[in-house]
Amino acid sequence: LKGIVNRIFVIREAANTMYLTGSEEKRAIAELLGEALAAAMMVPEIGELLAATLILGWAFAESVYDVKELLAGEKIPLLKTDATWHYGLSSALQGELSGTSEEDASGSDSPGMGYEDYLRIFLLLCEEQSVTCRAMDVVEMDIRNTPGNRAFRLDTCIVEIAMNVKVKSKYGYSFEIERQKSYIGSLEAIENTGN
Repeated sequence: LKGIVNRIFVIREAANTMYLTGSEEKRAIAELLGEALAAAMMVPEIGELLAATLILGWAFAESVYDVKELLAGEKIPLLKTDATWHYGLSSALQGELSGTSEEDASGSDSPGMGYEDYLRIFLLLCEEQSVTCRAMDVVEMDIRNTPGNRAFRLDTCIVEIAMNVKVKSKYGYSFEIERQKSYIGSLEAIENTGN
């Protein structure tokens, strides 16, 4: 969960930074405050650096909000607009990340991506073998939670086996034996075979 949340956070941070740098009004606010801070510190050369830092911090605050909303089941637009942006710069700088919105943005009503949508994207980016192995781990975990299957292992579980034996004698006789056994249906069949 922590890894997935961090990956979502990075995506949200990049998207929110793109929005802020593309918004003339919000970028102007950050630049003005950056220049004012640089002038107050008597180092006017770092005004642009401070403005960029403010934009990144502002995007960080918005990204924290986005991830919280996603984990609460809400949808967040991949690329935000003025109507869906949540924090003002003053709220972000003061650390008021509880939900005081700059504008009344109804993110849950607007189209966007939810937590499960991000999971689907990450799943599509995984290698097929990795996804298969992880799915098998989940199957093992679920079966182990059923009575009598605590030691169940999928890699030692035989659901079906087929054997074909050909025998030839030195006198010219030959015969063939073919046998097939399978366990179809419930877990009890697998349990009765000794897991």
